[in-house]
Order: sequence, then structure tokens, then C-alpha cells
Amino acid sequence: MYAQFSEHFPGIIIDEQKAVLHFSHKRFAHEFDEYIEASSNPDWAFLLNSGIDILSVDAFSWGHVFVRYIDEVKEFLRAGKIIA
Repeated sequence: MYAQFSEHFPGIIIDEQKAVLHFSHKRFAHEFDEYIEASSNPDWAFLLNSGIDILSVDAFSWGHVFVRYIDEVKEFLRAGKIIA
């Protein structure tokens, strides 16, 4: 099974002490609008230079914006990193 989450995704509650992850529908409803607004145009330069090794991109939805960061994309790929 594959599961992907982000601590900043709406409704996610991480208890590091107990090493558990919870999802709260109430919290999701409260945080969803703010999350959509914040993620509607991510800072691609920041992400590409953040030290991550794999960046998963929805090219259909973000291709028109992503191409504005061609220098950062080239450097990311030259470093042997992956865009999926």
C-alpha cells in the first residue's frame, strides 16, 4: 500500500510522540479553503531548490506555470533529481 500525506494537508493531525497520523473531518472542513488558496500557485523555485530528490507534478494542470522556472528545472535535473 502507498500512502502520501503532508502535515499541512487539511485535516491531518500528526502525533509525533505516539508516531501516529489521524484525519479529522471537522479540521478538514475548517482548513480546506485556506489550503486551496495557498496551494493554487506554489513557489516552484522554492520547491526545486529545497533539497528534495523527487518532485511530483501534475503537468496537465501546472505545465503552463512550471515552464516559467526552466532554469530551476534544468538545475534540478542536472543534479540527478527526478520530476514525476
